[in-house]
Amino acid sequence: MGVNALFTLVSREQYTRVRLDPNINILTEPSVYFDVDKSWAVFDEVFKKFGPPLNLVFEGDYLPDGLWVGGTHAGFISPELAFAVAAAIAKVEPEHVFAAAAELGYALEPHQELMYREFFFELKIAFRIAVRTDGALFLCIC
Repeated sequence: MGVNALFTLVSREQYTRVRLDPNINILTEPSVYFDVDKSWAVFDEVFKKFGPPLNLVFEGDYLPDGLWVGGTHAGFISPELAFAVAAAIAKVEPEHVFAAAAELGYALEPHQELMYREFFFELKIAFRIAVRTDGALFLCIC
């Protein structure tokens, strides 16, 4: 699977259009995006340990056919899942993530913790903005 993870904010209308026609390209207009770089792999393992709804952050709840291409994963996080994730992730502090990562065998150096902390807050902001705009998120791990 890919190295970097990027979330792009899409409107509810764009999300609905892609649900009706998975072949439509909705990412033709400039949009807000949130980059969590390589941290996604550790976050994914940690969030799977935390369980629903956080276990779907890096999978999404809508995966159109054909979006797994050559090691790239792409999918959508519906407005409803974005709402649930935003509520759950708001209760999680970076220290919880680092402790769970350590339990899973990830030993983060202090400089890595600083970087992962920034990416964690970027992730929280992505879901918060999706909720505030009643939007969805397009996820690309490439």
